[in-house]
Amino acid sequence: MALDVGTKRIGVAVTDPLEIFAQPLTVLERKGMGSDVALIFQLVRDYEVKLLIFGMPYTDEGTLDPKAKGITELKDKVAGLLKRKNRKNITVETWDETMTTRDAHEELKSAGVKHSARKGIIDKIAAVKILESWMEAHR
Repeated sequence: MALDVGTKRIGVAVTDPLEIFAQPLTVLERKGMGSDVALIFQLVRDYEVKLLIFGMPYTDEGTLDPKAKGITELKDKVAGLLKRKNRKNITVETWDETMTTRDAHEELKSAGVKHSARKGIIDKIAAVKILESWMEAHR
């Protein structure tokens, strides 16, 4: 499962059991750290996730974007809850999400999806891009 964490929404994507295809799952509206952690934990449990990937933003210079601090905090809180709930077999990682949102916008635009309709799905498409990039690098 991959997460594209934004300030207002979290895009979620999953892969099939054979790890061949990444597909969009949902978009979570952010309501606060505790709620976000609980929703992510529920998805991890419901989808029997073994690997949870948080997209990590970098600047054009290759350094961590200032937004990475909040994502790291969310990742650490989710990892802590997984550990407390005895789900130690789940790996939590970060992965470079550079350009995934831009690529998702371009893909939807070229598919003819209107700008107003993109808002509701862009985050989960960006999460798909993160997951596809991770899968490609680990084949």
